[in-house]
Amino acid sequence: MKNFILFCLLLSFACCTISLLNASYEKSLQKNLKIVLDDKFRASMHIETIGVTNVKFDLQTRFTYFTSPDCQDCYLFTEENELTPYSCLPQNSCLVVGQFTNFQISQDYFASGDIIDVPIVIDGTILYLQGVYHVKYIKPTSLNPQKYDSQRIGLLLYSIPSARLESQVLLSLFNQGKIDKLGYSIYYTDNSYHLIIPGYDTQLVYQPFYNLTSVSHLYYNETIIKNFNGQLLFCRELLNTSQVVVQIDPTFDDSFFQFHKHRLDDFIQIINEKRLQPDMSIFTADQLGKWSYLVNDFTFDINILIDQSGDFPKKPFLELQYTSQQFMEQKNNYYMPKLKFLDINQDYLPLGKRVFSQYLFYTYQDENMNYKYALTPLKPKKQLRQVG
Repeated sequence: MKNFILFCLLLSFACCTISLLNASYEKSLQKNLKIVLDDKFRASMHIETIGVTNVKFDLQTRFTYFTSPDCQDCYLFTEENELTPYSCLPQNSCLVVGQFTNFQISQDYFASGDIIDVPIVIDGTILYLQGVYHVKYIKPTSLNPQKYDSQRIGLLLYSIPSARLESQVLLSLFNQGKIDKLGYSIYYTDNSYHLIIPGYDTQLVYQPFYNLTSVSHLYYNETIIKNFNGQLLFCRELLNTSQVVVQIDPTFDDSFFQFHKHRLDDFIQIINEKRLQPDMSIFTADQLGKWSYLVNDFTFDINILIDQSGDFPKKPFLELQYTSQQFMEQKNNYYMPKLKFLDINQDYLPLGKRVFSQYLFYTYQDENMNYKYALTPLKPKKQLRQVG
């Protein structure tokens, strides 16, 4: 009876909920939800009491949060016109079920507030989301935090023998019979990310999926940063320190290749060996070299290593290859490499569109219900136009 009453309430207030605007739902045996997001991995949603706003999705966290109008501190850490608070009102079927205190909702902020249950409508499909954080107070973790996001929806799926973290949204979709398994796929095309839950578009695939070799670690509350193994080549040669940790996430800006400062010497060593030193400046971490010409030898390769377990032979890695025209940029009368060497705590290479524009990223459960992360090359667009 309780479940029946709840279902009726949801139907009554379906027009007074949080709705994804750019989504579609396939009502078939294999149910797939398709969401289009912008290049910052945000989707347009209609939220009652707010209107239309962009909501950020996050692959690294399992939880979802919204910002309360009572959060005066939130205005201090974002632009006033960008803060879009959500009012939890009983007439909109939003219920306060508890409180939370000093929970780290991102790398930059701790938060406190209410725990709420709220209905969401995705293209006419009702989803009742439980355990959402409704932020009323925030406290930065450093003197220079990044800008605060008003809302965030977590999509993390992660498992090891001692821990299992699963997205609130994906679990709710599964438990309420909206999807038949837990997983998602992502690719980037036409200036937009395409998120498919829980499967993938078979028309995009023409090669097998390759599981990645990963080492993951807990970064902060209910958040996992997934690290994958890779290697680097410059001028077709392995760098002296060729092994690298690769982090893959749609929110990363990878227009430049970002490294820890200690890797500078690896690049300089090859440049010196090939007698290709810059002819217009010195080459340091703070002052990258300037060349009066495009250096054709300056190619750059990132190899993402593939898990070799299983009975079938596999290629050793997936390649991201860049010519000198792609590795260097022209500025006025000189050329510079697209490199950044930073004094950071961790040594890793962040990758975003460079991966998702060439590969379909797929998170799924294997036969043992463990989560795997895989890539497969996207079918070339010319071939896609010939399909069906």
